[in-house]
Amino acid sequence: MEKKPKHIDIQILTRAIAGEATDKQLEELRAWLQESEANRKEYEALKKSWDTLELVKPGNIIRIDREWEYHQTLLHGRSLDRRSVFRSPFMKIAATLVILVGIAILWFEVFRPQEMQGPGKDQGIKIIHLADGSTVTLNVGSKLDYRAGFEGSSRKVSLQGEAYFEVARDSLHPFIIQMDHAEVVVLGTSFNVRAYEETDKIEVTVTEGKVSFEGKDKIRNTVMLTDGERAEYSRSDGTLTKSRNRDRNYLAWKTGIMIFENDSLPQVVDVISRVYHQDIEISSPVLENCRLSTSFENASLKKVLDVLESTLGISHREEKGILYLSGPGCD
Repeated sequence: MEKKPKHIDIQILTRAIAGEATDKQLEELRAWLQESEANRKEYEALKKSWDTLELVKPGNIIRIDREWEYHQTLLHGRSLDRRSVFRSPFMKIAATLVILVGIAILWFEVFRPQEMQGPGKDQGIKIIHLADGSTVTLNVGSKLDYRAGFEGSSRKVSLQGEAYFEVARDSLHPFIIQMDHAEVVVLGTSFNVRAYEETDKIEVTVTEGKVSFEGKDKIRNTVMLTDGERAEYSRSDGTLTKSRNRDRNYLAWKTGIMIFENDSLPQVVDVISRVYHQDIEISSPVLENCRLSTSFENASLKKVLDVLESTLGISHREEKGILYLSGPGCD
């Protein structure tokens, strides 16, 4: 006897598209997406059709289920069971049209020569929800290239810059992040990747799970990383080194939380530069002996500089987009 395909409540789909799904609903959605490629394509098609029709806009999310119920009350003087809505011939036709529009858009996105791209430079930190249920938080000045639907035996994306990945587990379809000179392969985990083109190092730090990190230049070598481990790959000499992660601020760009515990000023400046995307130079060498113990949560750059001034006596000036720090130094 042929097994019936598992269905998913339309409310879960609409809430997920509108960004209002609960954790439990998101779990059910991820399980449904992982069941088949057809499910993933159907969800992606629905999401794209909704975006195209401008039913869901950033900063102006429409409560789709409530709007439907409200309009049904106006039309019929009563509230209808949302589950019964899709039993009517009219709504079946309407839903079919939406799906067809979405599939057409999906086909165009999958098969056109250009790849889909996440938001790029100067557009702020962005969160991207992929068709397999994975989530990518993309840092400013970064770009993620991927194809909708993830066809074939693997889920491939390409990264320039920095991103935090929360990969939905799928043992049959490894998630592959391709970068210039290196590659990361995972089945399901959470980790941070920093791969800016202007720097020599490519860094991978694992929050939880297991990651394979491979360098592709000169010396082809691979390391396996688990919870709390990190690795650095050097583009210049092809070396790949593994260590325990001791950088408590490696996700500060994502969380907005910076914690300093007797850290040297050069260490503090490095973190601040990464979080605020601001070039900062220490113009007084004597300041390098200064150390700082404090924390910030979603603080403005001005507030951070004010704290440096009040605690370490550091002044700053800006010239051609660069902040220069100076002061008498610390004993």
